[in-house]
Amino acid sequence: MKPMEAESPGSEPPERDWKNQPFLKNRKEGSVELIVPRIGDYLPLPVWVRAADLLSLILIPLWIIFYSIADSIYHFEVPPRAVFRISTDLLQMTFVSKDGEKLKFEYPREKVVEFRKNRYESGFWLRVAGVTMESHQTDLDDEVVTAICEEFWKISSEFDERKALNESFNE
Repeated sequence: MKPMEAESPGSEPPERDWKNQPFLKNRKEGSVELIVPRIGDYLPLPVWVRAADLLSLILIPLWIIFYSIADSIYHFEVPPRAVFRISTDLLQMTFVSKDGEKLKFEYPREKVVEFRKNRYESGFWLRVAGVTMESHQTDLDDEVVTAICEEFWKISSEFDERKALNESFNE
């Protein structure tokens, strides 16, 4: 499956275009975003609802009812499952869980040594020299993971070539 390119910077494709695509590739000034759409249900549960212990047995069903009513009226935007922003300096990753929690990671792009499909479980294996070695997004399909990893290395090499070209012109 090939990624779909956004037609204009900052614009998102219609909902129907997200289906059957592993991710959306969106070029902006100085960076490229790889956006993995959310497939399936999304119900953000606020921290105060989850942390209510025994009272959460009452609050969670109420929250689901009120959120469903509000969603049918206001049509809340469902956030993407993951966003990878690749620039000349940084690899920024934002992951959104099914209940709305966001995890953000930021690493120097030049120090990324491995960004590939994990060999021992599903998801990404990321190794950043001197910083981290960890697995991410273990619930993503292997096909999506492989496509994103290939695209990351392609984009990263484009940035490296551009940087080398700029340095040769500056000399």
